[in-house]
Amino acid sequence: MHDNVRAVILCAGAGLRVAKITGGKPKSFLRVGDETLIRRQVGSLESAGVGDITLVVGYKDHLFRESFPNLKFVVNRDYRTTNTAHSLMLALSAVEEKTTLVLNADVYFSDRLIRAMLEHPAATVAALDRKRNGEEEIKVYLEGEQITAIGKYLNEDLSGGEAFGVYKLSPAFCRYLKRELSLQNNPKVFYERAMDQLLKGGHRMQYQDVGDDLAMEVDTPADYYELLEQLGLN
Repeated sequence: MHDNVRAVILCAGAGLRVAKITGGKPKSFLRVGDETLIRRQVGSLESAGVGDITLVVGYKDHLFRESFPNLKFVVNRDYRTTNTAHSLMLALSAVEEKTTLVLNADVYFSDRLIRAMLEHPAATVAALDRKRNGEEEIKVYLEGEQITAIGKYLNEDLSGGEAFGVYKLSPAFCRYLKRELSLQNNPKVFYERAMDQLLKGGHRMQYQDVGDDLAMEVDTPADYYELLEQLGLN
């Protein structure tokens, strides 16, 4: 077990764009094969030795509590009017002492990614997919092994790929991130906006390239059906 590591999974949103597929359940309850996205993420963390897991919930939070009675929970009561920045701010501690894995709950990734992130020698790491680099993705600029900028606003022609929502953050980075999220006081943005400010301020972040492994954020029905097709499940 990794006693010095904890994980935060952000799953507060309603996922309205895929509501017809989920039957009104949260987006992370989308089924991929014989399990849901959220069950798959929790299982991946536990198999990698991460037992300290917090779910940031909001929409239909009882479904998460029923499915994962042994996990910790933070409630974003303003989930209808806020974005991931607010959810993450609620979950981070101003006196964070553990390495923290941050995961967006609507992301599919390979079983080996979490172990690779934990084994990466850098203290703060973003999972990177070089195969995706479009206008809608959270993009990154790279200098050698370092990520120097992160966000949707970046020029895709200069970007090194997509940061798709899986991060390993050092305790110090978490403390600064909590402070930056509070200072920005903009609950409707993605938390990567605060990360970008930290990178501009000299904080360091490296990347874990997923290579040929499939990594995909599921925002729309088209994304979901593409994922199933990629996995041969449609």
